[in-house]
Amino acid sequence: MASTSSSQACDIQVWHDSETLVPPARAIPSHRLYLSNLDDLITHKALIKLFIASKPNDTFNYDQFLQEFKQSLSRFLVPFYPFAGRLIETKNGKLEVDCNGLGALVVEAFSDATLEDFGDSLVPKAFCKKLVYDWTGPIIEAPLLAFQITRLKCGGFVIAMSICHVLCDGTGVVHIIRSLVESYLGLPEPSLSPCWARESLKPRPSPLIKFPHYEYASIEDQAGLRSQLVPENLVTKAFCFTPVTIRALKSQVARDVGKRCSSFQALSALIWRLRTKSLNLSPASQIVRLSFSVNIRS
Repeated sequence: MASTSSSQACDIQVWHDSETLVPPARAIPSHRLYLSNLDDLITHKALIKLFIASKPNDTFNYDQFLQEFKQSLSRFLVPFYPFAGRLIETKNGKLEVDCNGLGALVVEAFSDATLEDFGDSLVPKAFCKKLVYDWTGPIIEAPLLAFQITRLKCGGFVIAMSICHVLCDGTGVVHIIRSLVESYLGLPEPSLSPCWARESLKPRPSPLIKFPHYEYASIEDQAGLRSQLVPENLVTKAFCFTPVTIRALKSQVARDVGKRCSSFQALSALIWRLRTKSLNLSPASQIVRLSFSVNIRS
């Protein structure tokens, strides 16, 4: 056993049994791939994490599943070969993908937890972070795609997938999961071929800025927010909004404002107001900004 993880919040333990680098099933192109300035944002230098759980099954052959999973992952990495590479830093700290075929990481683990410990809530439990492979080294050495497969005491198991956010977003993650499933089912090619095309987002050789970008403008901290928003003072909580509560919120907006709005607008406005109120801000004391990502695929 390589390591043991524990937490004061609960008494479950997770033991890492082995780590395997799974390379592409056959030869892949060996080159570097351009990353756009949007990919290279500091907020993207993190991992997207996803959990998939399976219930106990007396007829399920776990060892055979592990072998077939690694084989299907190896086949998947042929068309999706950038995920078998590593990031590399070029001049001025710019990142590129080095398609070196080192492979994706598969960590096998087991735990004394059961699926019942997760409960029925969509809100992750504190111990869920121990079911995800935790990379603590430099980002340029990190595997861009990693799986921790944890077998539970009840006979079920959890697959936790970690993907480097620099390479893809939420839509890309859905594409990856679907293609992985297709590979596991034996399809020779993914139904939707991957497309890189980050070069289309390259800036002009001489950038031409025609309007102010307020999203990058510096805001003076007049209210001393930085001293308030320290990790020790923050509590993480998740709030689930059902279709019923969202409809009620949108109806309230229509009554108060006299206009219809989207679900995104209603939730954004609610969170904005509550955050401003919780920080005890007034328009005269602090300029604040609401920023969010948009999809530019279409």
